[in-house]
Amino acid sequence: MDKKQELKKLIKKSNLEEIDKDKWGVIIDSLPENAIEAFLEIFEKFPEEISWFNENYKKKEKASALLEENREMGQKALSEIYQEEAEKMQSLMNAQ
Repeated sequence: MDKKQELKKLIKKSNLEEIDKDKWGVIIDSLPENAIEAFLEIFEKFPEEISWFNENYKKKEKASALLEENREMGQKALSEIYQEEAEKMQSLMNAQ
C-alpha cells in the first residue's frame, strides 16, 4: 500500500465524523509527498492527534473565508495557524 493510501486508512479508522474523513481524503490527494510522509509518521505514532489537526484544518478554512472580508486579518490568522501547526509537528517529531 502506498503512503497516501496508508494515511487515508489511518484517517478512516479515526474517530472523526464521516464528513471530516471525506474532507481529509481530498486534502491528502492534494498534499505533496513530504507532507504525506510527515502526517503518516505522526498519525501512526500519535493517532490521538488526528483530531487536533482536524480542528486546525477547520481554523484554516475559517481564516481563508476571512481573507475575502478582510485580507489583512485573514493573512494574519492564517500565518498564526500555520505557525502553530509547524510547532505542533516539530514537537511531535521530537517526541518520537
